[in-house]
Amino acid sequence: MSELISGKAIGTSINDELRKEVEQLKSNGIEPCLAVVLVGKDPASEVYVRNKKRNMRRDRHTFYRTRLTSFHDSGRFGKSHTEPQ
Repeated sequence: MSELISGKAIGTSINDELRKEVEQLKSNGIEPCLAVVLVGKDPASEVYVRNKKRNMRRDRHTFYRTRLTSFHDSGRFGKSHTEPQ
């Protein structure tokens, strides 16, 4: 037997729970942020990260993004060059 589920309802429930957890962290002096490293130029990844950035801005959270042209650029991680987006 199968069960019909609503992805939108499940997503809303998860986001509501996450907002509660973030508020709890903030009340304890912890400011959550999201840091993303994009490697290469995959269009699907670009869309995914753009949507994450939009959601973080909407909720007034800090978002960091670093872009590497290839995996071989990973030596850059040792330097502090990532700025909030």
